[in-house]
Parts: sequence; structure tokens; C-alpha cells
Amino acid sequence: MTAPLVAGLVFVVAVVFGTGSALTRSGRPFGTVLLTIHKLVAHAAVVAVGVLAYQQGRVAPFSALEWSATAVAGLLYVVSFASGVAVSAKHDAPAWVVRAHRIGSWLAGVAVTAVVYLLATRG
Repeated sequence: MTAPLVAGLVFVVAVVFGTGSALTRSGRPFGTVLLTIHKLVAHAAVVAVGVLAYQQGRVAPFSALEWSATAVAGLLYVVSFASGVAVSAKHDAPAWVVRAHRIGSWLAGVAVTAVVYLLATRG
């Protein structure tokens, strides 16, 4: 992977977390533009990392660690997506769902960072 690509992914992750923090601070009702940016950029980041992982997997097989990190990142994304849907619904989500979204999102960010690092440093 090239340095500009990694820098771009870091920027995208920063936008997702920045808009998420702004949404938390602004409270309900969530701003439509900010919420849309948050969701679209998050999905775009997942697609980008998925494409990169697929391309890297075609060059050389993944190690067990790379597979595990990619699977964990994918699972955490699903948790973040599902809990985010509940959080952004019109009615107030239960506190545990909000907490699951916040924790799952941070863990997904760490997992995606680990995947990008592993893919960038493949030997």
C-alpha cells in the first residue's frame, strides 16, 4: 500500500469519528446533513478497506493474523452499523445500545487500523 492511500484511510476514519462526536454533542434530533455524512463516509471506509483486503489477498494469501484481524474488523463494523441504526432511529434507543455503538465503533476503528497496518506492512 502506498503512503497516500494509508493517509486517506486515516483521514476517512477521522471524519467518521469527528462527525460521530459532533452528533453526540449536538443531541437529538440529529442533523440530517451531519448524520448522512457520518453514515456514508463510514460505509465508504468499509468498502475501501474491503477492496484493499481483497486486492492484497489476491497478491499473496493472508496469514492467520491477517484473516483474524479482518474478520474481527468486519464483525465490529456489523455491530457498529446495527447499533447505529437503532441510535439514529426516531425514538430514543436504550442506553445499552448507545453504549454498544460507542464502544463497538471505537473497537472497529482500532481493528480497521490494525488491518490497514497489517496490509501496509506485508512482506
